[in-house]
Amino acid sequence: MNTLHSPTVEWSEAGLVEALGQVAGHAEKLSPTTRAALITQCAATIVALTAPTLSTPPNGATSHELDGLELGDGAAKMLATSADTLYSKWKKLPFAFKDPLDGKIKFRVSGIERYIAGRTGRTTA
Repeated sequence: MNTLHSPTVEWSEAGLVEALGQVAGHAEKLSPTTRAALITQCAATIVALTAPTLSTPPNGATSHELDGLELGDGAAKMLATSADTLYSKWKKLPFAFKDPLDGKIKFRVSGIERYIAGRTGRTTA
């Protein structure tokens, strides 16, 4: 059984799912402040739970088949540079663009991989 540890609490995976169900079952009894805090934490949890799923292509697909996008921190890690450097030079990078829907600067994973391969003669995989 997988367990998660914190300084004060130990949770099993089943216990986490059960606890979330209990929160949902009592949502109407929570104060607005507690609900707001839980909504924030749930949003962060959704991102954390979804990220590994989105970064792992299904059925062995390559990044070219499922062109993933990275924000500054993820792209910077791939390129071994800082996010500040990427954001200051994004207009010059062929794999960077400003998303018209949310206004964020995004970086195509396949473009980063091609960029690295062109610079080093190697792939990122």
